[in-house]
Amino acid sequence: MNLIWFDFNIYEIFWVAVNSSFQGRVVGKRIIDDIVKRIAFFKGHLKARVIILSTRSPKFFVKCGFKKISALPGDGGFLMTMEL
Repeated sequence: MNLIWFDFNIYEIFWVAVNSSFQGRVVGKRIIDDIVKRIAFFKGHLKARVIILSTRSPKFFVKCGFKKISALPGDGGFLMTMEL
């Protein structure tokens, strides 16, 4: 996770990867849930309002509570967000 430099209330998730032998066992969802919880409960003046990410696996992130914003040109990915 990364705090976006131009808006201190937006966080971006860059990479989440699960070994293929553990996929389909809820490991990825648990990782995302933990990241979201850590961001949401961050103390101080840098309180998160929004988490954004780009992905080629939108179905997975919809299951984690994210919403599609738009399709990304060229690579088949999507920009997604979750408001806290």
